[in-house]
Amino acid sequence: MARKVGKAAGAPGAAPAGAAASLLAFLALLAPIGALLAVALPFVVFSLASPESLAESKVLGQAAGAALLLVGIACLPAGAVRSDARGPGAGTGALAGRIARLALAALALCVVASALAAAPGLVDPYGAVPVLATAALFAWGASRASDDGSARLLGVLAAAGALTGGLAALQRWAGLFRLPLDVKEDRFWASALIGNPGDVAASLVLPCLLLWAALDRWSELSSGKRLLLLAGLAATGAGILASSSVTPLVAVAAGVLLFTLASPRRRAARTAAGAGVLALALLLSGTGSRLVEKAGEAGEGRLGAALTQRDIGYLSALEMVRDHPLLGAGPGRFAAAFVPARLAAEARTGRRLVHASASAQFENAHCDPLTLAAECGVPAALAALVLAGALVAGLAGRLRAERAEPGSPPAEVLLVLLSAAAVLSLASFPARIPSASGPIAFVAGLAFRRVGGVAPLPAAGRLRRAAALVAALALLLLEPLRASATWLQTAGERRARLLSALPPGLKADLAAEASRSLERSLALRPRHATAHLAYGTVLAATGDLDGAEREFLASLRLEERPETLLDLGRLAAARGHEGEARAYFLRAVWVFPALVSAVPDGSDPEGIRQEVKELAGRLGRGAEPPGLPTP
Repeated sequence: MARKVGKAAGAPGAAPAGAAASLLAFLALLAPIGALLAVALPFVVFSLASPESLAESKVLGQAAGAALLLVGIACLPAGAVRSDARGPGAGTGALAGRIARLALAALALCVVASALAAAPGLVDPYGAVPVLATAALFAWGASRASDDGSARLLGVLAAAGALTGGLAALQRWAGLFRLPLDVKEDRFWASALIGNPGDVAASLVLPCLLLWAALDRWSELSSGKRLLLLAGLAATGAGILASSSVTPLVAVAAGVLLFTLASPRRRAARTAAGAGVLALALLLSGTGSRLVEKAGEAGEGRLGAALTQRDIGYLSALEMVRDHPLLGAGPGRFAAAFVPARLAAEARTGRRLVHASASAQFENAHCDPLTLAAECGVPAALAALVLAGALVAGLAGRLRAERAEPGSPPAEVLLVLLSAAAVLSLASFPARIPSASGPIAFVAGLAFRRVGGVAPLPAAGRLRRAAALVAALALLLLEPLRASATWLQTAGERRARLLSALPPGLKADLAAEASRSLERSLALRPRHATAHLAYGTVLAATGDLDGAEREFLASLRLEERPETLLDLGRLAAARGHEGEARAYFLRAVWVFPALVSAVPDGSDPEGIRQEVKELAGRLGRGAEPPGLPTP
């Protein structure tokens, strides 16, 4: 008896267990907070140091929120994860759920296999940061724990979109709150806090459709909330129009049409009124003239012009697929493989593929399925398409079951959002834009669970905790290092640009500062081609030709860029290797014609221009684009 009393009274072990449970419950609150931050921060955090630092700030915000989200996921109880489906008509999409689970597993295996098969030392491990962040949002959407917070998170997304759209419209048409950017067209003022009007518009597609779907609850709203809803819808629409981006506008139109078809009697009048307002807005904003121009170009057969020369990315991606059909060029290595692939496409098609703007380099194919096929192989792209198809089909199959008792959010809203994202991905790259990729991943997670998928998280506490904490640690370690490398590179490049304008007496100190910044950047991120290029430029300016050549060749191995070819040509010319220099100059000018003005006078820039012109005229008749000089 004494022993029993002693065990009961002396159960001080129960107190620590209770305290641990309370701590885990508190830490689990980090998941919804992290999800909100991962979705909202990419809309508002920004840096004006350089375009690269602006883009990096978005990734940093998304990764910070995702790291908190993963810590919260690690602390979830097993019941918050283990579930097959929820809401009315559970099991309706059982087949779609099984297909979605298999497709998701196949996609993950293909991406990992592609990374392992890529040339050693070429794949940048920092490319895993945005993948981990979006995967965390997908997992959160697919877990039962997201039930209570999904409506709140989508509301935050809609609000962020409304503020962003309103800011973009004010920047373009009122001249207010403009960022200090060098723009060639008025539409590029519509940058909001995201930086590029195309990225702004892509980020507004889901918020705009969420606000449009919210009109279904019009009768339930107070007058104040109705005004807020209309203002938000007008702001997101104005932001898309201010960007003059065609693909996001088409994606929104497709989403609205699909939403109307789901219940035509209830929504047809509203859609007709919306179409009238849109037509008037297109006329007044000037965006309509761009649509007419694009339609005219397509009607004349000038598809390259109609697609804003996206055909260059498409054709280059197809060449990458031909070279590596099973595993691709490697995750994140589209830009690295772009120039050789573009030149191969020129030889195959018999025509030059030079972009009319200053874009000599494509970071992606401007088509997410093609980019995935080029980077990770055809099987990966097929797995992604099967996954998307299973989610859409599963949601469509559940529409009737949910009419009596809609889920939250309703299956038809998820179907509309995913379908619009799919349309957007065909001629844009939302997977590469943090303010678009995170929301799309979360919505895909919600859809995955709704059609009967099991949340892609181990239900067992220890295994899930270990996996989530390892992923969170990876984000917390990799992204600050990646961001630091970017900002150090920006500082080094800024100093390097000043070197040519300084007298020799002041050049040494500035060059030393630039070198230190770039060396530290490369120490953090050694597989970043543009950092090697910048460092080589500084070394060349200080007379260290051997060091400059080493850095330029390192950059060339990682990613061929016309600027690198030009600098290698200058080095060869400085050493008297005229044949090698001409080969580099010829290829650089072929890739980016504007660089002919940077070819030294002693290397016959006019002759190089003429040779490029003659080669272009003989493409498809035995001539091929100029190659790299033989070592």
